[in-house]
Amino acid sequence: MRFFLLTLAFVLTTCSDPAPSTISAPAAAPHGPGIYYWKTSWSLPPLEQDALAKAGTKQLFVRLFDIDYDFNREEARPKGLLKLPDSLGVQHDFTLVPVVYIVERVFRQNIEVEELARRTARTIRGIAAGHPGLSSASRWQIDCDWTVVSRDRYFAFLEDLQQQNPDLTLSVTVRLHQYRERIENGIPPVPEGLLMCYNMEPVSDAGSTNAIYQEKLLRGYLKAPPYPIPLDAALPVFSWGAAFRDSHFLGITDEPFSLPGLQQEIAPSRFIILKDTTINGTFLRAGDNLRYDGPGDLAKLRAAAQLLKQKTEVRDLLLFDWQEGLTNKYPPGEIWKEFYR
Repeated sequence: MRFFLLTLAFVLTTCSDPAPSTISAPAAAPHGPGIYYWKTSWSLPPLEQDALAKAGTKQLFVRLFDIDYDFNREEARPKGLLKLPDSLGVQHDFTLVPVVYIVERVFRQNIEVEELARRTARTIRGIAAGHPGLSSASRWQIDCDWTVVSRDRYFAFLEDLQQQNPDLTLSVTVRLHQYRERIENGIPPVPEGLLMCYNMEPVSDAGSTNAIYQEKLLRGYLKAPPYPIPLDAALPVFSWGAAFRDSHFLGITDEPFSLPGLQQEIAPSRFIILKDTTINGTFLRAGDNLRYDGPGDLAKLRAAAQLLKQKTEVRDLLLFDWQEGLTNKYPPGEIWKEFYR
């Protein structure tokens, strides 16, 4: 029933765009290292919380829902709402930051951005209600891969959302190409942002070296001058396998290193499937290829943290997205000490 009411409250009408307004909220000071929680149900066991707290975690960026455009109903609607228990059971003094992901095509439509901002805020508050860490949050983050086509409407939405919620600090995600190519992409009209240091090449391109992370590419992007607004930065602690038959992309699978007996490494980060199998719903034949995409090892993430430390506008370092057990594979304290010391 709660999901239905939140979705119903979000239903939008369409009309012309409102005129841009002025941003007034101040940028927040640094808050310390953090992680992203990007799931559709809440589960952060006490032992995992203890490990994160011991590593120095201060912030949890929590995805609450997505927004996409429903072409049948001709309106933007929420989907994938985070299912929360009666109590989050957060046992440490983490700062929680609600995050909403908006599919870029929403802002290609003739939507009423002022109403979209109002519905977005209402849905955030509806999900957060009854959960003190979320409902008392002083910062919200909007994640959208805007383009030249969708930029003006997206920026107007951000201005309306900030103006309607003047006591909040509004943050947005900034892709690496948006960070470097500022004339084309513009600067979001918000007090602060988050630089996404991952997803650097097309996953479906057989010629990509590593779709998630490459230090060489990151170095190139970071040669750009300091960004006009303060930023946090996020490094990847996720990985996958990209499956191909010849050069045809088949889909995403588990990372190859987690598939013993099903694959053989034929080159660095390149594998061949040894027998017919189905992985994460993707059928693979013997002879198909897998490419490892991911950060590699801890040393590469520490080196990336050192690179980001040199950028004067980058205040805090986050890790995306956290999965249970990663404190052993990628000890966050080992990454953060390279950035904060």
